[in-house]
Amino acid sequence: MALRNRPYLAAALLFGLIAALFLNKALLPGYTLLPLDLIQTIAPWDGLELGPLSNPLISDPFYSFYTRRHFLTQAVQGGQIPLWNPNIMTGTPTIANPNFQLFYPPNLLAALVLPAKDALPWLAWFHLMLTGLLTFAFLRRHRLHWLAAALGGGAWMLNGYTIVWLENPHRLSTVAWLPGLFWAYEAATQERRPGWAALGGLMLGAAILGGQMQFIFAGGLMLGIYGLVKVIAALWEVRHHSWQPASVARVVWRPIFYLALLGVIGVGIGALALLPANQFAAFSQRMRMTADTIQASRWPMRQIITLIAPDFYGNPINEGGYRGLHNYAEMTAYFGVVTLLLAFTAPFVARQRRFLAHSLAVAAATLALALGTPLARLIFLLPGAPFVVLSRTIFLVPLAGVWLAAAALDGWLRRPEQVTRALLGAVTFIALIVAGTILYLEYNVAERWQPGSSDLVRSAALLATAVVLLLLARKWPRPALAMLVAVALLDLVEWGRNFNPIESTEYLYPYNAVVEELHQDQSLYRVLPLQSEKVVFGPNILSIYGLQTMGGYTPLIKEKYYRLFKSMDDDVIVEWMRPNRNMLVMSHFDPLVSLFNVKYVLAANEVPHTIVPQAGNDDCSQTLPLSDTLHTEAFTATSPGLNRLDVHVASVDETTGAGMEIWLWRDEVGGEPVAEKVLTGEELVAGGYHPIFFAPVADAAGQQFVWGVKGTERITLCASEDGTAGYAAYGTWLLPHGQAQGVWIYENANVLPRSFLVHHVTIAEDDEVVDAIHDASFNWYHSAVLNRELPAEQQAQLAAAPRRSDSRVTVVDYGLHEVTVDVETSAAGLLVLSDAYYPGWQATVDGETATIHPTNGTLRGIFVPAGAHRVQFQFRPAVLRTGLILAGTSVLVALLFIGRELPVTMNENNREKRALTHNPNDS
Repeated sequence: MALRNRPYLAAALLFGLIAALFLNKALLPGYTLLPLDLIQTIAPWDGLELGPLSNPLISDPFYSFYTRRHFLTQAVQGGQIPLWNPNIMTGTPTIANPNFQLFYPPNLLAALVLPAKDALPWLAWFHLMLTGLLTFAFLRRHRLHWLAAALGGGAWMLNGYTIVWLENPHRLSTVAWLPGLFWAYEAATQERRPGWAALGGLMLGAAILGGQMQFIFAGGLMLGIYGLVKVIAALWEVRHHSWQPASVARVVWRPIFYLALLGVIGVGIGALALLPANQFAAFSQRMRMTADTIQASRWPMRQIITLIAPDFYGNPINEGGYRGLHNYAEMTAYFGVVTLLLAFTAPFVARQRRFLAHSLAVAAATLALALGTPLARLIFLLPGAPFVVLSRTIFLVPLAGVWLAAAALDGWLRRPEQVTRALLGAVTFIALIVAGTILYLEYNVAERWQPGSSDLVRSAALLATAVVLLLLARKWPRPALAMLVAVALLDLVEWGRNFNPIESTEYLYPYNAVVEELHQDQSLYRVLPLQSEKVVFGPNILSIYGLQTMGGYTPLIKEKYYRLFKSMDDDVIVEWMRPNRNMLVMSHFDPLVSLFNVKYVLAANEVPHTIVPQAGNDDCSQTLPLSDTLHTEAFTATSPGLNRLDVHVASVDETTGAGMEIWLWRDEVGGEPVAEKVLTGEELVAGGYHPIFFAPVADAAGQQFVWGVKGTERITLCASEDGTAGYAAYGTWLLPHGQAQGVWIYENANVLPRSFLVHHVTIAEDDEVVDAIHDASFNWYHSAVLNRELPAEQQAQLAAAPRRSDSRVTVVDYGLHEVTVDVETSAAGLLVLSDAYYPGWQATVDGETATIHPTNGTLRGIFVPAGAHRVQFQFRPAVLRTGLILAGTSVLVALLFIGRELPVTMNENNREKRALTHNPNDS
């Protein structure tokens, strides 16, 4: 191995060790990097007593990130790349969810060999080590001392924004690669080799597939500014030479070409994620910023003090919690107060002035963007700006900060005598930030904050230690500054080591009695957990057990589905769930969920068993004696779920062996039988209603029913003056299945199957679909809403079809990417599959291509003629083919550029080895 590579090996070992020590027992068997102590706060596990929560802020890994990784791991180990997730939101495209990281290589490799619970901590370790090493390599490229590069790599690896999102895989997976882009680009411009830029393109592609697009936007913007500074610096050097066009062009085009090559290759690889995400974002619920509103998302100026004292406003893991603005994790950018002190001294002591210029330019641009200055409006010249939240760009503050700190430490190592002016300026600036913040809070928001004096004392002690070590560096530079680096890194380790919960896998979503009860039903159905006074399972958790829900938690949701869901229940009781636009949950049951195949409802409290009156006659002014002649009464049901008929008996002669027979038919006497019962004299009581229960008729609403009765003359029924017999018809929605581990389980009696046929359609504009579905005259059991007319021939066939279907619909196969349905029908109809409509789903009827219609706003519908047919749905998104072509081409181009330069690199290594052999003392 060449001598020049040994510092990188040493750095890799150092950063790997630091990452392992930081993650500690998370890497051991039986533990994982998840806030599993949250389990004691939700049913059905709320009987557990695990003590106070390690970190009340962290919940997304519990509800969302692990469930995604578990789903990915199961699919990959089953031999599939899961492009579609049928378990939440009635189906959602994982291919279009950047946070899912579907094509991110480290995740796929880990899924092949590790369970999700083990993959999470080991991937966190890998990315921490990787990002530290890439930062080290970048700083060494600028010829900084290895100790300065070690400080930069370690401080960046352990910076606050990385640590507070450590359990967030897509943020870490993206941010870890960003230092590598600058390293590769710098190497390309220094050595004038496009192979380095191609390597940077591979890393950019990995970062994009890592899943955090806002980081890519901000990081790419800063790389562009870095390249611009490089061009300006090159032109500045040329000014002393000939300003011939050819020489100027040569100076300018190389950095621009390398930057373009890096970007094109990276975006080409990232097209696997970018193209589907862009398609989904176009009709999603995601909030979009404008040039007028984006400044509202800025990092508040008062948060700058947290670069000095990270817990100035508190910390969710400490007593008293967090008292600052917004989310603690969203606001944190701490990279060490010692590192910050060094960064402030950089303009005075940095030896590499060109690198200093680059660092200052990126730092200034970062602060201008994060703090929402008017310059932030300029980002709307770039694609993707409407989805950028300015406060999310603060991860660049530690990046620029550690660059400046490393440049400063390199200067201190080379010229340790330059102390007084640099230290005085840095300490004064820090003191002004603290004083200014305290004065601002005191006179503007005094009622909303409490002074973080203990954190200020901690920071002051660290600053005093750093100042002493810097003063000692004048006499003993290397030992003192090595100790300074150790203090800087220990500060970050001590601050962040307890932020991320590490829990025993004993509490990794244990199997429970509720799931056991639901698993007894092997049919296709969805479950609706009601989130009321207590969280039941929470979003996405049921998917771990293979149970499907109509709600969920994901960054992109179809806007139409979001509006329809909210129209059913927009009054979520759980406070932290209510404002989250990426989460769909319900606190109240709405009958419309039947349309989405919701068969079971779970609740932490008993749901009142509501009986719905349908029709009846309670007039008893006359009596009607029974006879052998059938007496009939007709009524129209007003809502679904007819399951009870009460007959009002006026008098009974019990001594005569009286009895009566009762029938209930649909449509007409002798029509489709619904119920039949014989009541004997012993069962009959005079002057009371006698109930007859039967299986709920799900599609009863708007349908005519006829009941008939006959019996002995000794029995009389209540009747009105016109001779109408006394009766009452009732319906029901939820049938109780008892309680398991504190969770009430109800069966929705009127649920529609996963796939069914209707013969009537209503046309409504996109913005009118929700109103049409909620219209009292709309019967979703026999009708569907479309947003466009069917072809004339199909309309004619539907017009001739009966209102109620006699079809037989069977789901033959239900997979991730394919659904097969067999249909037998005597009349043409619209086959409805209660799965989400989404571009990329294709359908065939008996092998012939068919059109999928957006049905009921969000589901899939397909016209089926009379007869027996096989209908197949397949998910084959065109953006996947395009993405694969672009990604494959980009990787090939990158390998060609890299491959061209391998022989040159190998020859250089051989020459270096020979030189070292002849000059063993040369270092």
